[in-house]
Amino acid sequence: MLSREIIDFANRNPACWLATCDGEQPRVRGLLLWYADERGFHFHTASTKSLAAQLRRNPRVEVAFFEPSPAGGRMMRVTGRVRSLEDAALRDRLLADRPWLASVQRDLPGTELVLFVVDEGEVHHWSMAVNGREASQPRTRF
Repeated sequence: MLSREIIDFANRNPACWLATCDGEQPRVRGLLLWYADERGFHFHTASTKSLAAQLRRNPRVEVAFFEPSPAGGRMMRVTGRVRSLEDAALRDRLLADRPWLASVQRDLPGTELVLFVVDEGEVHHWSMAVNGREASQPRTRF
């Protein structure tokens, strides 16, 4: 389970970067976290996007959340595995939270929403105060 500190950091800084592997080629893209809770980091994409195919082939990801500050900011990196979520109630909640997604489905026939969660892995923090000592920073397993 995720700690309140980790959950709050992610929810305060939902614009993040998610990296996948496409064969031997890393792929990274900006993504908007849907929400984090004690069970993990929840996201969505469209079935027609390359992200969905990459996650099906290889569920290992890394997500970086960044909180800027005059002192250089803080980063929280999440390394883990995604799990697909097939839940009608959760899909309804997503459409209520982000009503603009209904137009995506309408405008792109054959496109389905893909909900997924990073619910297994580890988290660590970085800031300029520990720059150069990343390997020695504690990891939190979840």
